[in-house]
Order: sequence, then structure tokens, then C-alpha cells
Amino acid sequence: MPTRVVDLRFWAFFSFVLTAQALKCHYCLRETPTQGCQCRVNVCFPRENQVCIAITVLHGQTLRYRMEGCTNSLADCTIQMRHRVGYRVTVMCCQTDMCNHWDNDH
Repeated sequence: MPTRVVDLRFWAFFSFVLTAQALKCHYCLRETPTQGCQCRVNVCFPRENQVCIAITVLHGQTLRYRMEGCTNSLADCTIQMRHRVGYRVTVMCCQTDMCNHWDNDH
């Protein structure tokens, strides 16, 4: 009987880990059209009730840079667009694997 209990606990824990890390997001703190992503870690795993996020910064019609990752708060997704002296910041959130990657927006 003790072996069966251990087996059930192992599978319960294993399935929890798989479920908790089911969503994968692209992660890049600064990405530009000419240089691409400037960080080594390119994947993050949102915690429960979190999503992938992409923030794009434009000056006029010119893309300055983009940030991609996992949100710390769902409130980050409520900001859709901000304008500040010629700059436009767009926030996009999504809930499928790697949905916030640069290639998915073009």
C-alpha cells in the first residue's frame, strides 16, 4: 500500500507541474527590428491567472522597441494605448503558447 500512495502523490505533483507550466510566452526585455532580442532567456512561464504580454513603443510611425514576457498583474492588460509627445505605447495580452512573439504580430 505505501508504494501506491507514493505513486499517486508523484503523479498528482507531476500533473500539477505540467498544468502550471502549460502556457509559454516569449520573453525579451528589449527587442528592436534591426538587432532582434538582446537577452539570452527567451521563454517565460506565467503563473496561474497570468498571461503573455507584448508592449510596443512607436515614435510616429517608426518602431523604437518592443518588450515581451509574462505579466505580473492582469491589470497590465487593461492599458491598450498611451500617447506621450509623439510616442505611442501599445499593450497586447494573449493566452496561447508564444502568442506574444514578434512574428505573430506581422
